[in-house]
Amino acid sequence: MEVPDIKSVKKRTVLMAILAIALAASLTTAAIYIDLFFSPKHKPYYPWKGHELRPFSSLEELESFVMETMQAPVRAELETYGGDTTPEVPYSQTNVQVQGVDEADIVKTDGKYIYAISKGSTALIVKAYPPDEAQVVARIEVPDLFLRGLFVSEDRLVVMGCKAPVFVPELHRWEAWDYWPYLSDNTTVMVFDISDRASPRLLRHVVVSGGYLTSRMIGDYVYVLASAWAVEYRKMGNRIEPVLVLPVICVDGRLDVIEPTEIYYANITDYAYTFTTILAINIRDVAEEPTHLTLLTGTSSCIYVSKNNIYIAMPTTEVLVRGKAPEDITYIYRIRIFGPKMACKAFGSVPGRPLNQFSMDEYNGYFRIATTATTRGSSWASSTNNIYVLDMDLFLVGALEGIAPGEEIYAARFMGDRCYLVTFRQMDPFFVIDLSDPEEPKVLGYLKIPGYSDYLHPYGPDCVIGIGVETPEGGWGEPCGLKIALFNVCDVSNPSLLAKFIIGSAGTYSPILRDHKALLFDPERGLMAFPVLLTEKAYGDYVWQGAYVFNVSITGGIELLGRITHFDEGFRFDPAYFVVRIIYIGDVLYTISDERMKMNEIPTLSELGSIDLWP
Repeated sequence: MEVPDIKSVKKRTVLMAILAIALAASLTTAAIYIDLFFSPKHKPYYPWKGHELRPFSSLEELESFVMETMQAPVRAELETYGGDTTPEVPYSQTNVQVQGVDEADIVKTDGKYIYAISKGSTALIVKAYPPDEAQVVARIEVPDLFLRGLFVSEDRLVVMGCKAPVFVPELHRWEAWDYWPYLSDNTTVMVFDISDRASPRLLRHVVVSGGYLTSRMIGDYVYVLASAWAVEYRKMGNRIEPVLVLPVICVDGRLDVIEPTEIYYANITDYAYTFTTILAINIRDVAEEPTHLTLLTGTSSCIYVSKNNIYIAMPTTEVLVRGKAPEDITYIYRIRIFGPKMACKAFGSVPGRPLNQFSMDEYNGYFRIATTATTRGSSWASSTNNIYVLDMDLFLVGALEGIAPGEEIYAARFMGDRCYLVTFRQMDPFFVIDLSDPEEPKVLGYLKIPGYSDYLHPYGPDCVIGIGVETPEGGWGEPCGLKIALFNVCDVSNPSLLAKFIIGSAGTYSPILRDHKALLFDPERGLMAFPVLLTEKAYGDYVWQGAYVFNVSITGGIELLGRITHFDEGFRFDPAYFVVRIIYIGDVLYTISDERMKMNEIPTLSELGSIDLWP
């Protein structure tokens, strides 16, 4: 089915932006201050004087702040929940960080249908259960978008995608650090009524400036984050000039410029700026208008979302003390969310950089974050790892610093009063950290084993699964393949390795190393599966791709049940047949690639059938 694009509104966008600039120049607004007070006990880490979030009062103030405070980059040797209804049969859901906070994924199921992004720009609706009735019932094709994720809730399907930035050759210079030779992309959110799965009906079409960052669904609301360059470089005659570009939002064809008085900022400087916009969309009641909140932030971001808050972490590198080496620092914004309502509530910072969303967590009124802090000189670098506990005003409450000096965090997972941390340089120290006293975090115990984990997953109260890479004994030498490790943390002072399983040789890869949503794990069944691209010789040719399926238990360890591939006659390097996700409905295991869906019985893995997803 056809989906409207925004080409027809681009001319209106330019006209509206010009009008907005003229109007904004005469606007003055009382700044809304969210005061963050210091106290001797809860002293925040702030290397700057200002510590407040406020909106700009005018376009002139916004433009002046951006143009006058952009810094040259630091150049010191830098390494340049699924359906809400009760299903007829049990089914798997997306592997998410926070229960009740769904994360968009390329494959979803509601226990009867499977929804999948295929070939980049098509969303498929597949009748999946029972398996003998499996067939594609609808295709939603959006040829001008690269689709990034889906949400499904009862009779609603949310499809999100973005357009790639436009490269402008005349703006490109290899030696230039001071501008980005692209024009910003945009993010599109489409809400469909799928009460008739064979005939999806578009209910809402929202476009916002900037590339897609991430999204969450909480109840009936989808929150989408997008980031757009605040300054684009345009060719003006024989010169290339910086131009401030206000973000815009288009809801069902109605275009609005986001005014400077709607944009919040903190009085900190960076070498470049982006407008980070958060959309809140009610997918159930389309009569309710989407709401939005925009921040002027730095250029990189790491995002964590709880049921009540969105945390945007902006890592950067700064010279905090004149004459000293640059240091890593992460600025943190807390945005309170409640349905369509969003409000900037706090702003703070900590030393170092978080690895990813699992480096952050909210628990019992505190925000916890694990970082690696690296200090760099012209020919040297030193690192240390830290955990910081902040209150809801993002004031520092407690800290544990100096963990594993010289190493870096490879994986982190907060679970209630504990944090599990993996650092690596030669060996894999697996740390168990106590956070029961927010003011006094402490290491309870650790285990050193070869290799490292890139992802940690809880398994009951006393076990943690780690998935990563094996290395030789002693830590030196080439990697030895993909590793699954089962850690016992019942004795927190002496964690132990219950079992491990090695797949392939060096170069064997799985998307689980970078994308936790690639993991299927059901602790009640003991069922675990994820995609694998296999090589049997160190960094040799790939020889197999598909799903590895395991039974995991505390008593039996890690047992391989079997493998499932979508290649009929031997392996060839064709990503169209690469298994990207594994889900189950009832006692049927489904593996999905761009071209095919295969169905196998659980636990025998005997094949029940397959269908081609494209004619």
